[in-house]
Amino acid sequence: MAATFAALSSSEYAGRTSTVPGEAEGYAARDAIAAGGIVLTSDSDLLLFRGDGEANTWGVTMFRDVEVDFTTRKISTLLFRPDDIAKGFDLELAFLGYLSHCDPRASFSTIRERCAAIAERGKGVEGEMGRKWREFAAGYTFPEGGGGRLVDPRIAEVLSLRGCVGRKKEMFMPMLWEDTSRASAWDVGREVRALAYSLLFPAEMSLEEISRRGHGIAGTPVGIMSGKEVKRRLHDVISESQEENWLARHTLRQIVGVFATRKQPPPHTSILESCACLMSGSNRPDITTTASRKKSADVRWTWERIQIFAMLQAAWFSLVLLSEVLKETTDDKTRLDVLPVGTLDRRRFTDALPGVGDRALVREVLAGYFEEEEVEEEGRGEGSIETGNGISKEEACEGVWKAVGGRARKEKRRGPPEKAEVGGTVIGGGNMFAALVG
Repeated sequence: MAATFAALSSSEYAGRTSTVPGEAEGYAARDAIAAGGIVLTSDSDLLLFRGDGEANTWGVTMFRDVEVDFTTRKISTLLFRPDDIAKGFDLELAFLGYLSHCDPRASFSTIRERCAAIAERGKGVEGEMGRKWREFAAGYTFPEGGGGRLVDPRIAEVLSLRGCVGRKKEMFMPMLWEDTSRASAWDVGREVRALAYSLLFPAEMSLEEISRRGHGIAGTPVGIMSGKEVKRRLHDVISESQEENWLARHTLRQIVGVFATRKQPPPHTSILESCACLMSGSNRPDITTTASRKKSADVRWTWERIQIFAMLQAAWFSLVLLSEVLKETTDDKTRLDVLPVGTLDRRRFTDALPGVGDRALVREVLAGYFEEEEVEEEGRGEGSIETGNGISKEEACEGVWKAVGGRARKEKRRGPPEKAEVGGTVIGGGNMFAALVG
């Protein structure tokens, strides 16, 4: 679905494509019946709609029935015309669908016999089946109105819930390509998404985000903010968006902030630089250079790189959600400009060629990370601080020291520094944290 949306939004069909609330089948059937067109779908529910004209030529084609002959450049498929099928059976297809829904194991001949028995009793379908049939049939009436602007379907589903009643809501997060042995990538950007939810739902709403947790699926509570808190945080986000390279800076802070919360060393600087390059828009994937080809050959997907790319997508999606919610709930002055989904291409991520500005941005964010760690250490007193990997902070900081910059204190050492491994990256040992804060 995401790939289809990306292709449509960047093609000549963008102006003729819209997002509709709820299911799209009714809108597709209504428009196809009016124009005598064909709906290409994978959902057989389209067959249960029927036009009211005598000579309606609309039809339904299933994706699985489409065959393409690339030699002759011809396409062949099966075309189903619901009106003709209904006339042939002398039955409403929606009623056949309802009986099949009531007894999924019944054969088609059995359903036909039941329809004949109902007709003989003469009570009519509504008199025979009652309220449940009316509720089922209501789902196959044609909707009114048209679609709205083109919005990612996953976000449009959230927007459609605005104003709904209820004490509890569940938000099912999109699946990400991530390392299942690590914490969920959706921990990134949760505060941004909470701000978006707070603009849509009342403060008393109980909300959970459903996403991967380990090898299973679990819910994470998300607090709905008060109006005053929403106003304050929204002001902070809008102010941040006025800064240069705000999107890259915001994304890096979100990712590094999650590692800080978990008391873990930050990701490898080369991966963070790829993130900065991608989100700053400085990468030029359309230009293939010797350097980019060499980098593409040298870079390999590691689990650390996979996880950070997933976290990057989570941060981007959170901003897109907030951006779309702002368009629905505020005036035109409150806007966030977020890069299109095509930016988050895996090849662009591995082929990224970070510039001076990207590396400086990473140094800035990591400097903030270590300043916070220094404050926490002073609050706990002297001594070595252990990270989530069981490695002291002094050891973990050695790997990012070159990116952060600064002057190392001169220390007497007895032999070369030892090596330690963090997140699959070999780093040097030694008391470099003292050098960072010195």
